[in-house]
Amino acid sequence: MAGGDVSTAAELERWLGDVVRFGAGRSDAILLVAAARGEDCAALAEALTPSAERHLETMAQGQAFAETAAALHGTPADPVPHPIAFGRAVAALHLPLRPATALYLHGFAANLISAAIRFMPLGQTEGQRVLLALIPALEAVTDDAMGATLDTLGSAAF
Repeated sequence: MAGGDVSTAAELERWLGDVVRFGAGRSDAILLVAAARGEDCAALAEALTPSAERHLETMAQGQAFAETAAALHGTPADPVPHPIAFGRAVAALHLPLRPATALYLHGFAANLISAAIRFMPLGQTEGQRVLLALIPALEAVTDDAMGATLDTLGSAAF
């Protein structure tokens, strides 16, 4: 976005759809579901961060989320990647996993759209249209994550 590779709402929708379906969105959803089901996958989630920036982001968000959840509900405040902290909180609070995963992915996409609004000529309304257009992809990835295993992790989105 900041480099100009994505400069229109249509390009943002296409790029973000790929990130959700084939990149970090899908991986995060699978890791979240695994963590919520009690699998020990924090080290794997951290190892899968492909860049220093992504590592810093997921660890900082995970720590902040875990600390907030610990303060409110007594869940562990371990420094783990964001999808792991989220999945652990879902389990500890006995929340329904599918809707929680869908909401996590919605937040993932909304966060990237918010950044796009700041970096490119894209207004709030166009950003909301992109998010609305992504709902089928978010639902499909949620469904995929519910039946996926850690063995099915992998990505191919730049």
